[in-house]
Amino acid sequence: MGRIVVIGAGREGKGHLGIIFSEGGWEVSFLDRDPKVVEALRCGQYEVTEYRAEDTGRKVVSGYRAFLTDRQGSCEDEITEADVIALCLYPEDIRDAISYILPMLERRSRRNPSKYLTMFPCTNENGLIPEIDSQIRGGLDAEGRKWYGQKVALVDTVVRRPVGAESNSSLKLEAGVVCPLLVGEPVYADLRGVPWIEKCRADMELLKMLKVHTINTAHAACAYAGYLKGYRMIDEAKADEEISAVVRGVLEESVPVLAKAYHISEKELWDLAVFPDSKDAFCDPVTRVGFDPLRKLARHDRLTENACLCLENGVDPKNLILSIAHGMAFDAPGDAAAETIQSWIGKYGIEQAVSRVTGLPAEHEIVRRAAESWRGIERRRQEKREKNNQ
Repeated sequence: MGRIVVIGAGREGKGHLGIIFSEGGWEVSFLDRDPKVVEALRCGQYEVTEYRAEDTGRKVVSGYRAFLTDRQGSCEDEITEADVIALCLYPEDIRDAISYILPMLERRSRRNPSKYLTMFPCTNENGLIPEIDSQIRGGLDAEGRKWYGQKVALVDTVVRRPVGAESNSSLKLEAGVVCPLLVGEPVYADLRGVPWIEKCRADMELLKMLKVHTINTAHAACAYAGYLKGYRMIDEAKADEEISAVVRGVLEESVPVLAKAYHISEKELWDLAVFPDSKDAFCDPVTRVGFDPLRKLARHDRLTENACLCLENGVDPKNLILSIAHGMAFDAPGDAAAETIQSWIGKYGIEQAVSRVTGLPAEHEIVRRAAESWRGIERRRQEKREKNNQ
């Protein structure tokens, strides 16, 4: 039986890593900086409704430990004895998490130097492994770096399980369980008893990038269009014929140019781009899928990168550009990135705001067409508001 420390006990931490390692017989410890999340977990159990291809079932997870990132380092024994440390965090929070555990890792190199450790982030953002590696190596002394080089495997993952909940502290979660988590090699821990996890020798950066630029691109397009139509859940938005046509169009524009750019067959990309369906519709909020449009509309992320590739290859990215415009209009309350975009629109105007978000020049075709589409969206929203006020 192994031991895992899941850093980040929000939706992904509980509804993905927590449940699969618990089912595999592992000792599970959660570490989080949010007192509300930790206090909720200390009730002793949480439940996950799993939407699988063959059925839908409810599972209760218990027997774990939960720690707050306190000044005392209460979780140090867990870090010292862990076989796996998983970083279930947004990319911007990973550096702080590494800073917090670095002193514990250094002491582990003295207290438990013979024990192997596998570490991995669980996030869609690519290129994080070199940053994490550099931060760890730079924060350890010479003896710690020697231990790290010999006993620690830092690998990447491709996350393919959506998890929904009302908040990070919620103890009732829902998860779409149709594809395993892919974990790069080498892995020093024995994962054979852990369900829904698969070691992968393929190019993880390429797999993650292609997954983001197919599956996640389509999901973002669906979320932004669905939000503007007033849908709360992704399955509701997917059922809308107009939105479904946009999502399909986004993939039809993206797949051929991605296949050409990365020397992979279109069939392989379509297989990657379409998840198997669960028996029942998974209730995933559009605000969760659309969260952080600053990142999702950025130059080398899903929608903008794909649109640029299309133009370079003579493909009209009309659905991708429309989806960028939808993302610029995404003003979900409580989403700091969405609020920033709206403030930029008010301060600089729509062309300059699109330019800032996408990283493209203001005169670029994508910027111009997205701004034009956004104006149409705003006109329709204003007409609807005026009609409702009559």
